[in-house]
Amino acid sequence: EPYSFAFTTEEGSDEVNAEKGWKKEFVAFFAFPAGTPSALQVYHQSDSDEPGESYTTTLGGTACTFAAVQPPAPIGVGVIGCGSRIKTFTDWMASSSFRDIMVFRAYSDENEGARKSFAQWSTSHGYTDVPAYSDYRELVKRDDVDWVFIGSKNFLHAEQCVAAFEAGKHVFCEKPLAVDVEQCKSVLEAQKKSDRLFATGFVLRHAPFYAALKALLTSGKMGR
Repeated sequence: EPYSFAFTTEEGSDEVNAEKGWKKEFVAFFAFPAGTPSALQVYHQSDSDEPGESYTTTLGGTACTFAAVQPPAPIGVGVIGCGSRIKTFTDWMASSSFRDIMVFRAYSDENEGARKSFAQWSTSHGYTDVPAYSDYRELVKRDDVDWVFIGSKNFLHAEQCVAAFEAGKHVFCEKPLAVDVEQCKSVLEAQKKSDRLFATGFVLRHAPFYAALKALLTSGKMGR
């Protein structure tokens, strides 16, 4: 059934009627500078229309073109370190909409018991025949792995990050990044050379209460 998408611009808001089976869960709110023509791509899941079909409308005084495009190929993920911390993260991923765009390709842990435990997790979430490695170097060499998620022992983080970057992978690493400053510098250097994306799990930096405290300190209302 057709429905409306609501978009917001700096000049106001508007709605566009969606037709021909546009899939709602792929649509998000977009914001863009007032008066700037913007081409917005919305994923299209209908079998009846070809990618590239588009229509133009005006949202809050800004001309926008909506085009039917195919969803991107799934992102291949490799997991290094199969303990409880990384499972918390992968549990969330496997049960969310990210499952449509991220696929587990392989996992690695030097501990056989951890590999067996993760194999059970993998099967329970519908991932069958996922390769397991005792040596993480074999995992990072895989062509179908785009991102490497590292949740291993703390002292291994730096060397595994560096190996992943040298293999041309994007990296997410659980905290801590490393166990000393020199190891941190080696990760930074490897990331810069690789020009790959990197994220580390300092999640509290994005927590609302920390952001509020930082705002108070910056404003001078609190602290000296």
